[in-house]
Amino acid sequence: MNKPTKSSIITSRGMSAEFAGMMTLLFQLVALPATFIMPIIADKFDNQRVSTTISSLIFLVGVQAAKRGNYTLRIKTN
Repeated sequence: MNKPTKSSIITSRGMSAEFAGMMTLLFQLVALPATFIMPIIADKFDNQRVSTTISSLIFLVGVQAAKRGNYTLRIKTN
């Protein structure tokens, strides 16, 4: 069974393939700095539960916002 990609999930909701590609790129660009910054922040705490809890909450809020889909993102194309 093939695992659906972010692009195919977006296109299955009626969006264009171009928009799905842009959303996937945006997701990757946002996740990249967090991948490098969170270990640095976590290293500064003796108790890493605080940083883990904060990053988990931020992730969950983002996932819930994406699931609801009650947002408008306008990408200007020529």
